[in-house]
Amino acid sequence: RDLAAGAYERLDDPKMAAATLARGAQDDNSYASRAAWLAKADDTAGLAALYAEVKAQPVAPDSQRGLLLGQLAEYLKHPDEALAWYHGVQDGPAHDDAQNRIAIVLEGRGDLAGALEILRAQHRDATASPDAQTDSFRIEAELLAKHDRKADALAAYDRGLAFFDGDPALLYGRALLL
Repeated sequence: RDLAAGAYERLDDPKMAAATLARGAQDDNSYASRAAWLAKADDTAGLAALYAEVKAQPVAPDSQRGLLLGQLAEYLKHPDEALAWYHGVQDGPAHDDAQNRIAIVLEGRGDLAGALEILRAQHRDATASPDAQTDSFRIEAELLAKHDRKADALAAYDRGLAFFDGDPALLYGRALLL
C-alpha cells in the first residue's frame, strides 16, 4: 500500500496516493501522509472528510494525532477548533510544534501580542526541542516582518542566532529580510 501510494505521488497524482493509502488499517503516519497529499492536491473536501475520520479516533494528550487534528482544522479555516486541538497536546514531541502553531493561529486572528508571548515562552523552554526553538525564532521574525516591524524582526533573528549560531534557516531568513 505504501509503495503504491508512493508510486502515485511520483506520477504527480497526490489525490490517488491519498486514496490508496486510505485503504486498510490507519495510524498517525498514514493519516499524516494522506493529509499532506490531499493538501498538495488542494482537495478541501478530501481534507474535511479526513478531518472527520481522524476526529472519530481516540486522541492521547501527547499524541501526534492532536497536532494533526489542529493542522487539519487550521487548513480548513476553523481556528477555534485548531487552537483547542493544539492546546490539547500537553507533552511529548508534538507539544513544541503545537506551541508554534498556536502562535500562528493567534496572529491570524489578530492577536500578535499573544502570538509573540507564546513564541517567546518557547524560546525560554529548556524542555523544547532545538528544532522547535529555532522555528519559534524564525516564526517570530516572520510575523514581525509581516506587521512591518523590520527592526524587531531582525532582532528576533539575532536573538535566535545568539542561541543557535550559524543555523541555516535563521541565517537565510535574516538575509532575505535584509
